[in-house]
Amino acid sequence: MFCPKCKAEYNEGVQECAECGVPLVDALPQEHRKRYVEYVSIVQTLNPSDIAMIESVLEGSGIDYFIQGENTLSMMSYILPVKVLVLKEQMDEARELLKDLDLSINVRLAHDARGAGASDEETSEVENGEDET
Repeated sequence: MFCPKCKAEYNEGVQECAECGVPLVDALPQEHRKRYVEYVSIVQTLNPSDIAMIESVLEGSGIDYFIQGENTLSMMSYILPVKVLVLKEQMDEARELLKDLDLSINVRLAHDARGAGASDEETSEVENGEDET
């Protein structure tokens, strides 16, 4: 038997928590733990048309992504590149989908930046808010 408020454990037969005064339960509910997901940068570009095309391809393929800096693209389009980040476990699939797109010359594919085998990928952890199972 457990107290749902203070989580104290009691022997069978006890009906109420001595500290809290609330009725005991047979088992405590499973705690909700937040799960963090890791995103990696796969593309950087200064061209808004590239972003539109990339978003269309990733969305159509069910790839989980977000665009870092998309809101500032119109103001700082020649200063700071926009980064496309995808879930780390979907990185290879996303790169494969984007490799043959006719993107502008200002695009930098993250895996091509320093040659094969380089590990300069930028990562970002984002709170998903879902329960970890």
